[in-house]
Amino acid sequence: MSIFETGDVTVVHDVQIVNIAPLALTTIQASRALSVSQRTLWSLTFPRGPIRPKKVGRLNLYPVAELQRFLNDATEVSAES
Repeated sequence: MSIFETGDVTVVHDVQIVNIAPLALTTIQASRALSVSQRTLWSLTFPRGPIRPKKVGRLNLYPVAELQRFLNDATEVSAES
C-alpha cells in the first residue's frame, strides 16, 4: 500500500495485479496456441472445419474453450486409430 499526501488531500493506493486468462483469442493468437499457420486455422474454421469462432464486429475471436474442445476431440480420434 502506498500513501501520498499533497496539501489537504491524502491518496491511498492499494494495488493488486491480477493475471486474468483470456476468454478468447484473435486469429494470430489462436494459430500460435495451436501451433499451426493462420491458413491452417482458417481451413479448420467453420464451415470448412470444426472450430467455431465468434464474430465481434469484423473480428473473429476464438473462444479458448472451443480450441480446447477441438484439441480434445482431435486427440480422441487419433487415440482410437
